[in-house]
Formats: sequence, structure tokens, C-alpha cells
Amino acid sequence: MQQPPRSSPWPDLDRLIVSSRPARDYELMFALELAALAGRRVLDCPGGASSFAAEAADAGADVSAVDPLYVLSADELRRRLASDVELAFGVHDERPEIDSDWLAEQKERWRVAGERFFADYRPDGRTRRYQPAVLPDLPFADAEFDVALVSHLLFTYDAVDPDAGLRELLRVVRPGGTIRIHPLVASDGVPYPVERVLAWLEGDGHRGEVVEVPYGKARGVGRSLIVTRGAATR
Repeated sequence: MQQPPRSSPWPDLDRLIVSSRPARDYELMFALELAALAGRRVLDCPGGASSFAAEAADAGADVSAVDPLYVLSADELRRRLASDVELAFGVHDERPEIDSDWLAEQKERWRVAGERFFADYRPDGRTRRYQPAVLPDLPFADAEFDVALVSHLLFTYDAVDPDAGLRELLRVVRPGGTIRIHPLVASDGVPYPVERVLAWLEGDGHRGEVVEVPYGKARGVGRSLIVTRGAATR
């Protein structure tokens, strides 16, 4: 029987750009190793068409990825990805300082990661690995996750209020668990005032640390925020 279409938690899906980063990029962005996630409950928010959830699950992690675009069928999402990858890399094509061989290599890495994602993607509700959702309203219980990973959303785009999004992540991560966010700049390259966020985190009993990471270092965006949740949220 055909499943009824699911409603999207996002009012305008056309504004979103789909990426398909491989799990190795996550390791570099978030200063972690895939093998260390075995046996842990992990959130990827937003997941896009990344192969991270599939690869982390293969490594023994219990992963849920959320993205408003997960209301789409595999064929619909595949078409969106093909268009958005050309759009994303087309920006770099116009920059003479970007090495063309490096660019071609990155596109191939994204292609391979995307194929791994689609081999795993089940948008019909049969698994909990891919769920349509968006910050700051996640469909998870309090303190459900050990680790939450946020790539290219908070601090980067104005679609989600960073404070509201981070407080929701603190709700779903257990005490002692971590939230890892990359990058710490807006989409136009302007650094986000992370010091303000660190101040309220400390005031609420959490610990935040800005760390240097290899990913994006050549472009001046090689920093990530690691937040360790305290005993309580406010």
C-alpha cells in the first residue's frame, strides 16, 4: 500500500541546499574518530545526504539523522542532490585560486558518499535512522543522545536561532554528553561571536571549548565548538 506523503517541518524546502559529505569529513570537522562512536547513541543534525549515519552505524553506533528534506523520496532527494552539488561546487569553479584537480576530487568524494547514503536511506518510516525534523524542535526524548553533531547550520545560516537550537540540543543530549558544531562562521565568512555563547553556556552549568580542527583550515574556518552538557538544563 502506498504511504501517504509526510509533511515537512520546514516551510520552504527550496531554500535548503543538500550536501553529501563523507564520514571522513565529519571526523575532521568534529575532532572525533568513527570507531570511538561504537555503542553510543549519536545524532546527526542536519544529515543531508551524508554517508555519516550509514558509516557510523556500520562502525557500531546507534545513529539518528534528521533533516527536513527527509520527507522526500529517494528519487526526489537524489535529483535535489545532483542539482545542489553542481550549485555548491559551481561557486568554487569561478574562483581561480581553487585547484581544479582538488575540486574534481572533492566532487567524486561527495558522489561516492551520496551513493552510500542512498543505499541506506529509508524515508518511509521503517527505520528511525532518517527522520524529517529541524531545530529547534527535535522528536526525541530528553537526554537520549551521547553525541550530537551539527554541520553547517548553527552560526552559519539564519534559518535557525543559534541559542534556541543549542538549547534544544542540550535537552536531547545526556549529562556529560557532547555537542559538536562546525563551522563557527556565517555563510559569508564572518566569524560568529562564539564568546557570547560560551558565556551563557557557563552560566547554565555547561562547558564550551573552541578547538582547532583540520577541516577548513586552509580557508580560515578550521575551528569547531565542543559543548559538554552539565548536570541540568535551564
